[in-house]
Amino acid sequence: MPLFRYKVRDRFGAAVTGLIEGDVSKTVAVNLRKLGYSVIYIEEQAAFEVFFDNLLSKIKTIKTEEVILFTRQLSAMIKSGLPLLVSLDGTLPEIRNKKFKDTINQVKKDIEGGMSFHEALSKHPLVFSSLYVNMVKAGESAGILDAILERLAQLGLRDIDLKSKIKAAFVYPIVLLILSVAVIIFLLVAVLPKFVAIFEASEMSLPLPTIILITMSNLLRHFFIPFAIIIIFVASLFLKYIRTDRGRYNLHHFFLGIPVFGLLWLKMIVARFAYTLSYLTKSGVPLLQALAIVEGTINNAVVVHALQHVRSSLTEGQSLAEPFKASGLFPAMVVQMVSAGEKTGKLDTMLEDIANFYELETGYAIRNMTALLEPVLLLFMGLMVGFIALSVLLPIFNVVRAMQH
Repeated sequence: MPLFRYKVRDRFGAAVTGLIEGDVSKTVAVNLRKLGYSVIYIEEQAAFEVFFDNLLSKIKTIKTEEVILFTRQLSAMIKSGLPLLVSLDGTLPEIRNKKFKDTINQVKKDIEGGMSFHEALSKHPLVFSSLYVNMVKAGESAGILDAILERLAQLGLRDIDLKSKIKAAFVYPIVLLILSVAVIIFLLVAVLPKFVAIFEASEMSLPLPTIILITMSNLLRHFFIPFAIIIIFVASLFLKYIRTDRGRYNLHHFFLGIPVFGLLWLKMIVARFAYTLSYLTKSGVPLLQALAIVEGTINNAVVVHALQHVRSSLTEGQSLAEPFKASGLFPAMVVQMVSAGEKTGKLDTMLEDIANFYELETGYAIRNMTALLEPVLLLFMGLMVGFIALSVLLPIFNVVRAMQH
């Protein structure tokens, strides 16, 4: 069936654009008017446009930023008194991603078919997480959907901010490390062999650094493929192991034990856990259900296991702070503040304070780690290049000295 691109105005006068299937343009116009729109124009899409749109929709993914923008716009429209379906219609012109626009159109159809908003969203788990769906469900139940959507947008922005800090901090050290390894391999494979012939022709005994370097160069040049095969084989076994529950748990346990890095990762997890749980409890989601949702947002098997123990302890009548303390994983300050929040009935506020504190701590820790990594990597690169230069120059000096005598 042909696709038609349309531009219409809704009953509030807002312009709405989109794509719709139909036999002919007249039929499409009639259907749009039945929905309460006044038609501005309708034009059939050419076959090549349909092909490229479909191709782009398969390639293009839906970014978190797009979902956040949609959420904020929807919140603002509902807050102004517009019905949900009209508000969803109003967000469509601002959505540039065809895949995301199709998703929202499908959500609209499902709502028109009798589904609740959260049920329609739950059909798209790759776009809307369980956290998003459950908070929307709580908002619908309490009649505060606009406020919940605003909280979801804030939550998404906090997540993006935390991730961007980490990316910004580690981009330079990673690039520097890759360049260091590339320079060293280039010197060993392309530069050093040209000097080996000179060393062999001199028939002089070579210093130990030069022997080590030549051995490394020969290994790289002559045994690269076997080494590559071994590395790929070992890596595949390792990846297979960490896909198992036990393997993932052991790997995460190992990472948490790494000096500096492990503490930084734990601080990031605590910050995300605290502000997510705070937003959920503020939204009226029951604590046990909120903990189950938070588990799905954490990418560390050790912490997830600890939270599962917390949930089972809560069902047995214990307080939240007791299993937190028993896990030995969460900092003492977190345990004390959670305990105080339970006693005063202000758990959500305490969790928000914990999140704010550990977000600041994460920022400081990232800056400190970056400040430590950069000189270490520069020193490593300098030492390696210096070792290679020394290994090449020592025998040359010996040859020159022998010729002078």
